[in-house]
Amino acid sequence: MSAVASAWMVLKNAVGIAGILAMAALCAAPILKIGAIVLAVRLTAAVCEPVADERAVEILTAVADALSMINAAVISTAVMMVIAISIIIGVRA
Repeated sequence: MSAVASAWMVLKNAVGIAGILAMAALCAAPILKIGAIVLAVRLTAAVCEPVADERAVEILTAVADALSMINAAVISTAVMMVIAISIIIGVRA
């Protein structure tokens, strides 16, 4: 019976690791995409600063800050999901 239990634990751990890797793959694209948009908006604000109105630069900076917060929320959610999957793996059935 211990061989069956050992095989079950190996299978459960493999599925859990696959779940963690899948979450990392799913979250990597939005995190990188939002990061690229933040970089583009900050670059736009820097280029526009000498020639544009001060309010336009402030708006671009505020948009970049808001997108940075959204990126932090996505990263936090991904980390919490990895922790949840790890807890589920650790629970013995």
